[in-house]
Amino acid sequence: MMQKMVYCEDEEFEKPSWIIDMGTFNTMPQPWCETDADEYWHLTGAYSPSFVEFRQVHESNEVWFLTISYYHGFAMGVSRPMDWTFVGDKIHYNDLPRYFKIGCVHEYEGLDPVKCRELGIFHGGRCYHVSKCKKCGHVHSVDSSD
Repeated sequence: MMQKMVYCEDEEFEKPSWIIDMGTFNTMPQPWCETDADEYWHLTGAYSPSFVEFRQVHESNEVWFLTISYYHGFAMGVSRPMDWTFVGDKIHYNDLPRYFKIGCVHEYEGLDPVKCRELGIFHGGRCYHVSKCKKCGHVHSVDSSD
């Protein structure tokens, strides 16, 4: 399915519960950690982000040109390599992109239908699995029926 990306105002983006602090244009959202290309492509390869933003992050005497993509329950960032030269008429990068996972490192616990009712969380029945993060409260649900 083709999706059209359009500009949105800041107030259209609601800070996810799994991010403590959104930071600024020149800082990272908190919490975050550096990851690798394998995790980046594993987590982002099957889904489209809900929001995407660009930041010029100043961190540890470095500047990262960072694209952050927000998904359901996590965000991922990738920075453009900064060290490059021309080789003939083509750009050659002397370093690799850097990858970042942004948001809570979730610790999920399963919720049964009774607990979901107590918490006001939808539970769709026998093939519906609901988990809630013990750290940030993010709810993740999966319908495993065919």
